[in-house]
Amino acid sequence: MTIGFHRRKGPADLLILLALVAFAVVGMRTITRSDFWRHLAVGRLIAAEGIPRTDVFSFTRAGQAWVDTSWLYDRLLFSLWQAGGAPAVVTAHVALLAAAMGLTVLVARRLASPGSVALALVFAAWMIAPVFEVGPAVPSLFLVAVVVWAASSCWSPWRRGILLGAVQVLWTNIHRGFLLGPAVCLFFAAEAGVRGFRSRDRDMLRRGGALATTAVVMLALTLVNPYGLRMPGAALSGIFDPAKMFALSWISPFSGQFHWPVPRWLVTGSLLLMAAGLFGYQKRLPGALTALCVVSAFAAIRSMIYVNYYCVLALPFWAASLQTVGDLAGARMSEGFRRRLVILPGRVLLVGIALATMSYFARGRYYVSSGSAARFGLGVETDLWPSAAAEVLAEAAFPERAVNIAADGDYLMWALPGRKVFTDTRTLLYGRGFYEELHGPVLMGEESERQRIVGRWGTDVIILNTCRRYSSMALRNLLAGGHWLLVYFDGSTAILLSASEQAQRMVSNEMQISGLRLLDQARAEYSRRLSSGGARRNPPRLIGAAQVLMSMAQYEEAAQLYDMLTRGSPRFAAGWSNLGICYVHLGHAREALRALQRAVRLRPKNFIAWLWMSRAAAMAGEEGMARRAYRRAYRLDSAAAVAFGNPLAGDTNRNAGVRSDAGPQAAGNAR
Repeated sequence: MTIGFHRRKGPADLLILLALVAFAVVGMRTITRSDFWRHLAVGRLIAAEGIPRTDVFSFTRAGQAWVDTSWLYDRLLFSLWQAGGAPAVVTAHVALLAAAMGLTVLVARRLASPGSVALALVFAAWMIAPVFEVGPAVPSLFLVAVVVWAASSCWSPWRRGILLGAVQVLWTNIHRGFLLGPAVCLFFAAEAGVRGFRSRDRDMLRRGGALATTAVVMLALTLVNPYGLRMPGAALSGIFDPAKMFALSWISPFSGQFHWPVPRWLVTGSLLLMAAGLFGYQKRLPGALTALCVVSAFAAIRSMIYVNYYCVLALPFWAASLQTVGDLAGARMSEGFRRRLVILPGRVLLVGIALATMSYFARGRYYVSSGSAARFGLGVETDLWPSAAAEVLAEAAFPERAVNIAADGDYLMWALPGRKVFTDTRTLLYGRGFYEELHGPVLMGEESERQRIVGRWGTDVIILNTCRRYSSMALRNLLAGGHWLLVYFDGSTAILLSASEQAQRMVSNEMQISGLRLLDQARAEYSRRLSSGGARRNPPRLIGAAQVLMSMAQYEEAAQLYDMLTRGSPRFAAGWSNLGICYVHLGHAREALRALQRAVRLRPKNFIAWLWMSRAAAMAGEEGMARRAYRRAYRLDSAAAVAFGNPLAGDTNRNAGVRSDAGPQAAGNAR
């Protein structure tokens, strides 16, 4: 069955091609995802030893049963990496994404004109931009597009069943979202069944029965995998896994410090677009496509990690909604008038939007503004992870076991194959309690509790990713008692050793200098790019170093870094806030006011920035501004304002603890 009335091809279809090119440009970015390295490491293991059934990567879960729900993807990824490195990997994933949207376009063209479909594609490109990363979800998007395309087609039941059966077997071994295949097929079966029952159409009833049978067969085919029933079990557990919050990273580890409301606006816009289609569509709504759009929208609202599926499943309905809006707008116009004043200008505008989108992403402005660590291109970024620190860890004299966070464990699995990790992002294997213990007592707790837990695993090394929001507070907490030594720091990674005599003998000046040299190189490179006006990128080493320096009360050095970072990334809201706080500590009241005013403009509800702005204004003699800023902070968080103290009342508590939205730096400490 095909639904629709806009199937005639013409020159306007070139608009769709242009939109697909824009979609590909949006996806063409360097690799920054941490679990990319884990998939590579597992693929290397499978190539050498076969499919793993138990954990062989960690010393905390060694020998425990483990289901690799993406084993086939891992193996193919490793082969692709060997064949062409990062360029081949990125190109293949972008091609799969474009193919997925191309199949979805074929469905959307049954409902809408080329212009509406092309505009929906560009909108979807912006929607998917924050969550698109190289990973098994990309082939999963392609496979769900195949299912939607085949299930909505008028193929014979056997032809469709063979294709969908093959797709299901492939999907089951590539990504744990494979249960979506039978579910999508059931949506189309239900639509055909309901329409056949209402119209007493036997052909439609037979179609519904065939699709339902295909869905059951697809569900049975999920058992065609190396793990049997454990694979569907792992897929279901992954949906409700409470530990996955410890492995997720929205855009980048530090993107939460940037003011970038565009994704929220786009989700709201998509809901309005969906409402326009629901209430304004002139013909009978396509039941399955409508239901898929609504369900995927609900999933995306619940968690942004489902936005990619939302884009694929909702695009046909978005196109139909845009077509509806266009038809209603031109309903009372003559054909010639409508063509001259609506259609042709609309196409020109669409071309402009598509070209502007490509330019915005290709020049890297999107990545800088959104707080991403990526850039336009076909490479891979390693400075987010302990790439340089891995060379230190590989030294023969260095202890074999070290505590690390989940994302760093992914990289270390690849970089140091002979070394076991503490943890990684396989959340079902470790469980929520394990991660809570790591992020609580180990990194932020009392030393006695930390020593008890660390001693249980026989390690006296901690690897800390300083790009994370909590990292600087954790580092300060670890160093405060004198029980740990900072032996290596390169801006994005810190290595700490237990302060024993043996550890002290291992510390060398060359080890420390090597990390600081990388930090100096990153600073010089960023400064050069700022001066030349070339393409910029948010530098993880500098962002991490600024947080750490501020937490160590080295305000002058931190201010220098934050000044550079805010000039390069004007939407770095936490950077403006922290720059202002550094200036307050340095006694530069006017500079502090300027920085904090930028911070509160970007984030009006940032009570930390308002509090420090009140102090900066008082220092500058601006009593009215200080009073207004303190009142604003008090309305936002009265307890924090009381703890901080009113700078005009002389009750400022310089030792009051006030948390910071920018992370655990001294910005959250009213000194």
